[in-house]
Amino acid sequence: MKILFTVGGSQAAVFGVAPLAAAARNAGHEVLLAADEPLMAAAQSVGLPAVCITAERMRYGQDGMTAAARIDALLDLTGQWSPDLVVGGLSHVPRVLAARLKVPYVRHIWHIAPMARRDRTAVAELQPQLERLGLTELPDPDLFIDLCPPSLRPPGAPAARSMRWVPRVTQRRVEPWMYTRPEGRRRALITAGTRNLVLDTPGSSLRRLVEELTGAGVEVLIAALPEAAERYGAQLGRAHRLDSAGRGRPHLRPGGPPRRRHDGDDADQRGRPPADRAR
Repeated sequence: MKILFTVGGSQAAVFGVAPLAAAARNAGHEVLLAADEPLMAAAQSVGLPAVCITAERMRYGQDGMTAAARIDALLDLTGQWSPDLVVGGLSHVPRVLAARLKVPYVRHIWHIAPMARRDRTAVAELQPQLERLGLTELPDPDLFIDLCPPSLRPPGAPAARSMRWVPRVTQRRVEPWMYTRPEGRRRALITAGTRNLVLDTPGSSLRRLVEELTGAGVEVLIAALPEAAERYGAQLGRAHRLDSAGRGRPHLRPGGPPRRRHDGDDADQRGRPPADRAR
């Protein structure tokens, strides 16, 4: 079977879909990942065959603004490489693609935020694209795979096949400062994933947290993309910038080396079906 995985937005989307894509390939299926140009390095770093469909990074909640260009790029791709199954995530563009190609669609979600209202808005915004492609409706996904632990799923969430989080992220070289304690003070790691725009807001909770911790003599590490480190580094004073570049964030533990993690998702590993059981 040929399976087309689609991602957009941040590296987290690549890392979230990587275990499922790898499990499908290990089971003998042919897989291809369609991604934005800014995500290509992340896709290659976790060993996924990836093709670029757009030059710009898709932003969460922008289906209506970017749908036409993304759909056309995906149709061009599938004209050369015809999938038997399409796997998408937060965006509904892959769902439109699957309906146009008349192939099954799987929705694979990797976060815990309620989506019902946002989904209704996105589907309404995609109506012009449905009409353009001669589609009268947007069928429901044939399968919904959810990485969110069942106990944390929001009320009213649709029925889903649970899949545990499996760390599959870019690794970086471990430096001595990452696993040694600073003398005479504590160290704290702050991670907001790749959503570093909160640093751009005066008085934001993240800025206040940095200021309070550094004021108390704590060495602060902030997991951030290179562009965020470049942009905000000088503004954060004594904060020690950890340039993660979307890689696994080192989680520093007393008495041992860093344990690689993808923000808080490693906690999902306990008691969840492995990736290959979510097929």
